Amino acid sequence: GCLDQAPGACRDITGIKGTVIEDGGFVRQEKVAVGAFEIMPTEVTQAQYLTLTGKDPSYERCPDCPVTQVSATEAAAFCAAVGGRLPTPDEWERAARGKAAVGRDGELGDVAWYVENSGRRPHEVGTKKANGLGLYDLLGNVWEWVADRPDKGNDWRSYIRGGSWGTDSRMVRPERSLGIAGRLTSDFVGFRCAR
Repeated sequence: GCLDQAPGACRDITGIKGTVIEDGGFVRQEKVAVGAFEIMPTEVTQAQYLTLTGKDPSYERCPDCPVTQVSATEAAAFCAAVGGRLPTPDEWERAARGKAAVGRDGELGDVAWYVENSGRRPHEVGTKKANGLGLYDLLGNVWEWVADRPDKGNDWRSYIRGGSWGTDSRMVRPERSLGIAGRLTSDFVGFRCAR
């Protein structure tokens, strides 16, 4: 499997590639340990979503932009259909921090689209620099759904991470999380899959 290959190696997940993130951790207030997992290097695009589901709910039409207007449930169903799942909050944060245990890799403007540099619209995935793990757009472009914490689970609240093209730069940080209704769809929210 992909986890047996070299770091950064990836494999095709029904046409969607994943990047291996090795065992490691990051420092929030105390060190957080995260086991190995695979995660898509970009958000799911409109073209990928259309290919699998036959629909593109996004308002802004752009095949290589992140799919938006997808609820947490729809995002989880898509990931399951390609053999994955939504990343856990800790997996997502580990991936977003890149190789930095504290903070993030790189200057924000080099790695993220946010309100001050986006022209107030989403952009094609992967057009900013990758972080130190070879992942794109975890910060900015669109907020991303993460799996609900099982110990905190309830039917009405899900979580998004990372900020978006409409978010002030002060909110575009690996540790930022917003709790919103899981049935909500928005032009500001997309997702990526993990396993």
